[in-house]
Amino acid sequence: MTMSQALDPAPLFALIAKQVPEDLLKNILVVGSLAAAYHFRDQLAGSGINTKDADFVIYPAGAIAACRAIAEQLLDLGWRRHKECYPQSRPEPDDDLRAIRLYPPDVDFYFIELLGFPEVGQSKFKAWVPIELPGGWFGLPCCRYMGLTRFSVQTASEGLSYAAPSMMALANLLSHPEIGTATMSEPIGGRPLRRSAKDLGRVLGLAMLSNLEEVETCPISGSRRCARRSRRSVHRSHGGPGTVYAPC
Repeated sequence: MTMSQALDPAPLFALIAKQVPEDLLKNILVVGSLAAAYHFRDQLAGSGINTKDADFVIYPAGAIAACRAIAEQLLDLGWRRHKECYPQSRPEPDDDLRAIRLYPPDVDFYFIELLGFPEVGQSKFKAWVPIELPGGWFGLPCCRYMGLTRFSVQTASEGLSYAAPSMMALANLLSHPEIGTATMSEPIGGRPLRRSAKDLGRVLGLAMLSNLEEVETCPISGSRRCARRSRRSVHRSHGGPGTVYAPC
């Protein structure tokens, strides 16, 4: 398998479960395109996914020590830093920090990226938590509504935990109350793409892959609990009266 080939999510889940030490898996939740493709692998049979990164959320929120331990252990085992994963000499400004992206020791067709759950009360769309590793400072990106993915967690036959598609869709919906102007770091299909358009397109894709029963019984109890933690008027962020969900 090469970097130019689409990835089959089921064998990739099995490979990750084999390459990541078992004692680290208890703090890892797979999210993003790979998690969705694995969940809908039967519907997508014969088709791969174009993403090359496996997004790992390190939980619980604020688990900086766990994140550092995971990164250090993987590096000690021969995992290699992605070309965009290079250290900074100091923890500030945090927007300059690079995400922790690591290739396995012996393959280059996928890499993992470490993410974090947001703290309760996070208002920024994405906050960066400084992590010091050998060589310098890196960052753990924490997206505001990623905490929703800790509800209705799924377990793969390979032993990996992954986020429920419904919770990933809800997190994307809440993150983009309107079409923003921010664009992806790299063009897609030769043209720039707005971040909000990509994320909201994922919501539509997840809905299309889900059956009617899954859509109608979407597990929203977790999001309701998150909402009760902090109620704010929508006019501050959505432009009208009402309530917004607080980050988990």
